[in-house]
Amino acid sequence: MSNQTDFHVKENAETIIKEAAKLLCTPLQDELHIQTKSDADDLVTDKDKEVEDLFRTRIAEMYPEHKMIGEEGTGSEVNANKGTVWIIDPIDGTTNFVHQHYNFVISVGIYEDGEARVGVVYDVMNDEWFSAVRGAGFFHNDKQKKMAASGPYEESIIGLNARWLISKRFPRRAEVCRHIVRDIRATRSYGAAALEMAYTACGRLDGYLTMRVSPWDYAAGKLLVEEAGGKISDIFGQSLTFEGETSLLCAASDLHGTLSTAFSQSERE
Repeated sequence: MSNQTDFHVKENAETIIKEAAKLLCTPLQDELHIQTKSDADDLVTDKDKEVEDLFRTRIAEMYPEHKMIGEEGTGSEVNANKGTVWIIDPIDGTTNFVHQHYNFVISVGIYEDGEARVGVVYDVMNDEWFSAVRGAGFFHNDKQKKMAASGPYEESIIGLNARWLISKRFPRRAEVCRHIVRDIRATRSYGAAALEMAYTACGRLDGYLTMRVSPWDYAAGKLLVEEAGGKISDIFGQSLTFEGETSLLCAASDLHGTLSTAFSQSERE
């Protein structure tokens, strides 16, 4: 896609997002139909599925040649590296949506032959837009922004879920996380990966790291961080591949290097 086409597709994506947001705002006082997926903490609601269905319908109407991958099962057979593919998280932060009615987002990443072209993350309750177009920069609402250079490591504020400090599955990584918590100024956890990547891109966080995300969690956020001038990879500094679950680390360049080096060294010890 050309840059002009990218902006047009972005506008259409935002139109669908606005329609989807109405579906999420109306039921907050109503009873939700809630199920679990991989475990008791992995929630899905009828609204996740309704939003994903809406995207599938609208994309087919606007761009019948485009494909879609969604968290709730759409396009499970689609190759994200071939053709134009929309990668959708209908509600990133479903637990927040269920329990807090806050800190949940709609996340849309649009890729062409494996390259991110458009990324949009919409914070529904705050009416806040985070978006990027390849080669055109990162925007917070309508204001273009660049990520600031890394400050002193000990003054950093990093997005990190406390569960990774006690992980039995990744004990070496947990030890590194505990060292990070001791050494930096503070950590925050918002419970939505796309939101925390958006916050990193716009400077509310200095970085974000997690041991487990899926492609729909980071498809949009990846481009936001890159166009803001930051770096994003797995925690060892390796490129994200969109092949199943992965760890993730994003930050300004110097901080990214410090953190990825710490995780890499722990694996060699």
